[in-house]
Amino acid sequence: IHKITPIDQCFFDYWNTHTDKIASYLASGFDAVIDTKIMEERLDQLCAHFETMRRANPDFIFYLEGAYYMNPEVKEMLFKRLAPYANIIGTNEEELVAQNEKYGVMTDVSSLDSVIEGLDSMMERYGIKGVVLHTKDYSMYYGEKLKNTDIEKGLTMGNLMSGTRARIGKYGTQEECRESLSLSLSPTGLAFHDRLEQLPLKKQAVLVPSRYLEHPKYTIGLGDTFVSGVHTCFK
Repeated sequence: IHKITPIDQCFFDYWNTHTDKIASYLASGFDAVIDTKIMEERLDQLCAHFETMRRANPDFIFYLEGAYYMNPEVKEMLFKRLAPYANIIGTNEEELVAQNEKYGVMTDVSSLDSVIEGLDSMMERYGIKGVVLHTKDYSMYYGEKLKNTDIEKGLTMGNLMSGTRARIGKYGTQEECRESLSLSLSPTGLAFHDRLEQLPLKKQAVLVPSRYLEHPKYTIGLGDTFVSGVHTCFK
């Protein structure tokens, strides 16, 4: 069923008439779609849906999460058509590098300056308003200033929840998340944080170093766990 990702009309009907109840809206899960015709059908539905919701409630947060292993053609369609409606596009380092390489833009993830240049290139190409970049060493928001949102809190919670899952091999309780705070911060993340303060940037940039974990016990589902944590900051 994931290859066609059907969306019930009753879902659209409900949210099109209850847009004032939305704090944040996450679109994800298209990574199994490989047929571009099916993706085009879904995008026609979604774009009409988001047009309706944006008119009714211009301020709700729309968060679009990608995936590294997505069909490149499908991903290109997704970015080009949904980016104009999204406040935030979530990505990791591998996705950023791959998305830019297709257009001849090389991104060195060991250099914050290069990462920022890569983000600027991707945002300009697709008309993206803001990006949340998540890595093992840090997470960062880069883009337009978000209204009524403590994005630093969201990044911190995302780091903590995904780091705890990596540390113990399951979703963590509050106590297990607190235990993760005893770990040191990533040296790379700290270095990037210091470098960010030196850069003259026109966009808002917030970077939170992750807790350093040399030998993670579990790596599956960390991106989804991170995104869940980020969504705690939307009101």
